[in-house]
Amino acid sequence: MRYVISSLAIAIAAMSAHSQPLTIQSVMQELRDRGANSVDGALIFGDPLVTGEFDGQGFSLRLGLCDHDTIGGDCRSTVFSSCTPVTELTELETLKMIDAYNGDLDRRGALYSDAIVGIGPAVCIKVRRNFHDEDAFDLSDIFDWQLAFGDFEEYLGKTLKRKQREEILGYN
Repeated sequence: MRYVISSLAIAIAAMSAHSQPLTIQSVMQELRDRGANSVDGALIFGDPLVTGEFDGQGFSLRLGLCDHDTIGGDCRSTVFSSCTPVTELTELETLKMIDAYNGDLDRRGALYSDAIVGIGPAVCIKVRRNFHDEDAFDLSDIFDWQLAFGDFEEYLGKTLKRKQREEILGYN
């Protein structure tokens, strides 16, 4: 039993020793390594913001809970977000769709309403993750984001198709 506890303590210490601080540079490199295009970073009010695209869909990744003394380094949270225009939906339909999505506890992210300059109303998805000392931003975080966005796209597509069917059948 003593050997098991000692082995467990050594494994935990080793994991903690290998974790890297979450920095704008490390996040941008991980995104590039995983296939993101047009990756760019900036500091907005002291918090790092990374933008890019996967398969033509733009995203932003805000790093949060940062040590502001390190200027873009040693952050402890990420928030992926991406928006899609929804000019086909009324404001009420958009809010109902968002409420239905967010009310489902099996969803990976949360939806919110926004506006895209020059395009109009949009629905956005965000996925937040807090990091602890032993955590690292890696493929699993990017894959989780891609799954959440795919789920969102599917949900939005079904919502728009249902609205089209209702309009054709005269249900309003």
